[in-house]
Amino acid sequence: MPDLIVRKLVSIPMVGTWKWADEDYRANPLSFTLPRSKGRIFLDPGTPIGSRFREREPVLHAVMEFTFSPPPERLLRGLRLRSGMLAKEAAETIYRCYVALYNEFETVLRTAGQMRNMPVEEPESLATFFEKSRIMTEMVSWRIDGGPETVFEPRIETHRRRLNPLFKSEQILTLAKWKNLQKTIDQKQDTAPEYLELLRIRSKLEWHQEKIAAIEAAVLVEALLRKYAIETLKKSGMSANRIKTVKDEITLNALINIVLPLSLSTTRRSRLDAHVGAVDALRRVRNDIVHGNINETQIDHAVVRDGIDGALVLIEELLK
Repeated sequence: MPDLIVRKLVSIPMVGTWKWADEDYRANPLSFTLPRSKGRIFLDPGTPIGSRFREREPVLHAVMEFTFSPPPERLLRGLRLRSGMLAKEAAETIYRCYVALYNEFETVLRTAGQMRNMPVEEPESLATFFEKSRIMTEMVSWRIDGGPETVFEPRIETHRRRLNPLFKSEQILTLAKWKNLQKTIDQKQDTAPEYLELLRIRSKLEWHQEKIAAIEAAVLVEALLRKYAIETLKKSGMSANRIKTVKDEITLNALINIVLPLSLSTTRRSRLDAHVGAVDALRRVRNDIVHGNINETQIDHAVVRDGIDGALVLIEELLK
């Protein structure tokens, strides 16, 4: 029976090629054996043939091809439909192949390719994989061996999507916000390195890297509170030798729930109580991750977000 070939232009984590000719992109795919098909990846530089002039070329897209040999009858029937159970099954089969190939491609790039600085990106969702966008205008298509290309555009039932972090309100520059930037520049306000680093960590959370954000934020908070505790103990008259003895034995739990409250006035403690509680909840999430009690899908996004926001308030308060 003839082979079924499904193809799609997809986004990939950005890589760079060096001295590739036009024919190199067409003639050198990577081939993978997937659970349901054979997969191939052709890098796509996104520029017309003959128009490239640089030896180093950034590549953000690739063509993925999946070969089914022989193709399942239900898959063939589903590809000819736009809706219904068979179309849904076909879409899910192709999407699972895409995710498997994407993950294997990333793995080989980071290991054998030694691309350690490659940005962390996730495969597209089922819905976006099959839709046309302003960036990715090429749809999923299929053909039987040398036959004509046919577009597969199934109707995918979607739930309300999470807004792209780039388009959330806090990410948008209004004219008023732009003018306020100039005021801040003119005032020459210093920003604590810890505060800026925590803001960078928070952005990872918005890009759905909950595990990394929770661990990195907790580590930064612990370092900050340990430094604060040492300064507090010095001011209380404790000797340097005694501080040296106890500083590494104070846990993050003790720093948050004992040392910090005892060092604050009643008024400051009352004002910061909710933020301290949020940071303590972040600590517990960190512990659950480290001890294997939860996996990344079980991490409460809101708890990590509130913990980081609480830590930002503590940094502002403690570094005054």
